[in-house]
Amino acid sequence: MLPGLLALALVDSINPSAIVVTLYLLSRERMAAQVVVYVAAIFLTYLTLGAMMMSGIDALLPSVRTAGGGRLEFIVQGLIGLAMLLYAIWAPTTAKSAPRVEPGASSVVALALLGLTVTALELPTAVPYFGAVALLTTADLPVTRWLPLLVLYNAIFVLPPVLLLVGHILFGRRLDARYANLRERFQARARETMLWIVGSVGSGLLVWSVVEYLARFVIQPD
Repeated sequence: MLPGLLALALVDSINPSAIVVTLYLLSRERMAAQVVVYVAAIFLTYLTLGAMMMSGIDALLPSVRTAGGGRLEFIVQGLIGLAMLLYAIWAPTTAKSAPRVEPGASSVVALALLGLTVTALELPTAVPYFGAVALLTTADLPVTRWLPLLVLYNAIFVLPPVLLLVGHILFGRRLDARYANLRERFQARARETMLWIVGSVGSGLLVWSVVEYLARFVIQPD
């Protein structure tokens, strides 16, 4: 389960709203504090929503995981891979651009609300996150085990903005031109790149799940 969970987290971390807004904030004064507030709001919102989904699914499906007899985990992973592949094929390559940060949106409250709102509004399209919740649910883990894994997932989810901030702190204004170029390129091509990666990871999960299922439950050892 863990390799699949980490792969989903890496795909999910390609978040145009988080990355583009972070690149914009890094061009302003007091950028470090602003990025920390924005990223922290994203992390806490996404983690809270994930924990709510985990609790809801755990309450609704207490017997399905046991009834699967070990097969359910591979079936769920295969369905997740198929869903990601179909999403990558059929989803439009264009989407709304990342939200603009108005000049006045520099207070802690404004940036926190921005991170919370953007994260909540984009949740319906968070296919990798739904897949991660499904994997954790079928693993039948107690909250003391799935919660740290969910925290790890969300830490990876916000890793790109954190790395951008670290790069800015270490190298200062020498990265301004590159960050500006990256912001423009990301706004133009991020959606298409994300769909390619979603499709690739989805294909890998689907093939791996089918092979493992056949090897363990269909092709009996001599």
